[in-house]
Amino acid sequence: MISVLLIAALAASSPQGLPTPEGNPIKTQAIKAEAINRGEWAYSTDLPVSLRNEPIVKVDFRLKIDTRGRVSECQVTRSSGFTDADEAVCGAVTRRARFRPARDAKGAAIPSEYSGFVTFTA
Repeated sequence: MISVLLIAALAASSPQGLPTPEGNPIKTQAIKAEAINRGEWAYSTDLPVSLRNEPIVKVDFRLKIDTRGRVSECQVTRSSGFTDADEAVCGAVTRRARFRPARDAKGAAIPSEYSGFVTFTA
């Protein structure tokens, strides 16, 4: 039986200041994108059959998240050593991952990035 472990850490926009009538900025923070279905991003069946007996297959990735909370790009940041596995993970995460979009200090949805990894174990 293959198990899947998905761990991710978010990197979104940095805090911003809004000017007050006096000209002094009020410190406010942007809201980071929030993953809403992390457990549904990758399944053992996403791993190519030829790799399902490998003891560990781990793929690190960075996602670009658009203003609708959808993945617009997936980049492998540390390869598993298996091109098929890397492509399968990015494809699955791009199709399935959903986010509440990041927001700037004024509340407008903004693009953001999300980094994480998927590990398959035999």
